[in-house]
Amino acid sequence: ARRARMRRSASAAGAPEQQGVAPPRPEQHHQQQQQRAAMPPRWNRRETAVDTLHRYRGVLLVVSVPVMVLMLVVALWPRAPTAWDEAGSTVGHLAPTGLKYSVVFDAGSTGSRVHVYRFEAAGSGPVLLDELFEQLKPGLSSYAGDAEAAAASLGPLIDKALERVPEAARADTVVTLRATAGLRMLPGHQAEDILVAVRKTLAVTGFKFHENNVSILDGADEGAYGWVAVNYLLGNMGKPLDQTVGVTDLGGGSVQVVYAVEAGAAKGAPEGYVKDIRGGGRTYHVYQHSYLGFGLMAGRAATLKQAAAGSCALKGAEATEFKYNGGASTLPAGASTGAFDGCVDAVASAMRVGAPCEVTTACSFDGAWGGGYGAGAKSMYLMSYLYERAEETKAFAFSGNDETVSGQVGAMVASGKSVCETSFANLPTAFPKGRDHPFMCVDASYIYALLTKAIGLRDNDTVTFVKKIKYGPKGVEVEAAWALGDAIATL
Repeated sequence: ARRARMRRSASAAGAPEQQGVAPPRPEQHHQQQQQRAAMPPRWNRRETAVDTLHRYRGVLLVVSVPVMVLMLVVALWPRAPTAWDEAGSTVGHLAPTGLKYSVVFDAGSTGSRVHVYRFEAAGSGPVLLDELFEQLKPGLSSYAGDAEAAAASLGPLIDKALERVPEAARADTVVTLRATAGLRMLPGHQAEDILVAVRKTLAVTGFKFHENNVSILDGADEGAYGWVAVNYLLGNMGKPLDQTVGVTDLGGGSVQVVYAVEAGAAKGAPEGYVKDIRGGGRTYHVYQHSYLGFGLMAGRAATLKQAAAGSCALKGAEATEFKYNGGASTLPAGASTGAFDGCVDAVASAMRVGAPCEVTTACSFDGAWGGGYGAGAKSMYLMSYLYERAEETKAFAFSGNDETVSGQVGAMVASGKSVCETSFANLPTAFPKGRDHPFMCVDASYIYALLTKAIGLRDNDTVTFVKKIKYGPKGVEVEAAWALGDAIATL
């Protein structure tokens, strides 16, 4: 009996999982076997999406973590300011309410200027309200070798900017200074010395400043900024290519020619001539080229070195020395009446009109490709010295405070001949707005040769000379200048 009790105890100890569980009845066991037999093997069943996710859960975890990290980095990465994203009826992305200012110094070859732009947020985004514009001479390049004096020369313009921008807004107001052809042409380290001194000066003004805010503006960017500024002010950004205008901006040291071209022309363009600019929800292929050394002053110096430069001398004028960018040239004394046609030929020779370029067709001058023109160049706006010299020589009917005047290119032939055939003694009376009287025939010939011989406009083409453009519903007058494009880029 004791051995029997021990066997029962051992049997109970060896199967604890069965304690309290009744064994299946024979008929239940048979039914369970049939159900299992009727089920297809697990590897033959159609896999559901849940099964797939479960099976690859480890791989998904490994892949998803770096992807999420990358997305976070991209989202937090500082976005470089761009001029073109929203350059239509609005400017950049500002706070939903309040005012925003931008201060841009234009350090040109013949003078320095300051533009203070004021923007306001509206329902569709911030819009340009108005502009303060001031200028003085000479330019920074005139102080080559004395960088501290160059920086100090900006003092009056800085004071004007500080007066315009409220003290509470200065820390959020970006200030930039962009130097153009004058500093580009300085030798050695002279340009950089001036830029270093200017950075120190602007850094203590109280405006929002970074060292990169002071630089020499690339000629291509100068042209592109000018194109954006003019088309923005005209309300053209976002419109088809043939409703935009081209821009020719004649400075002292360089001239920029810019206009939109068709996609086909852009595709076949030599490298470096076409820039894609996005504005108003549309992408434009913009031809742009800066002809360094062919601004009005640099071109005047080059023309005076030509053998035919005597044609540009006014009757009765003495030999006159012209100094520019550290060099000097002389306009001969005027023994007889000046000859407009001969002076135009001297200009064309200095420009190397028709010199071979990177392609076999559409070469303009100085070995550069002209872009082939097209719909984007059919309406050309002429700025800076082109406006000033056209007004001084009475090429068109400028009256009162006209800031925009249109007319045919050929009108400059008659006015140019009138200037060149007037004696030096009578010139101030005949052309009271004229400046640099000894060189008026040279300059009149230069702007005509530039537009026709070099760029390729015809005498019957209509052009628009522009100084300021009336902008917005209130007709606020804003300087037609690349500085607005730079302001848009830094907002």
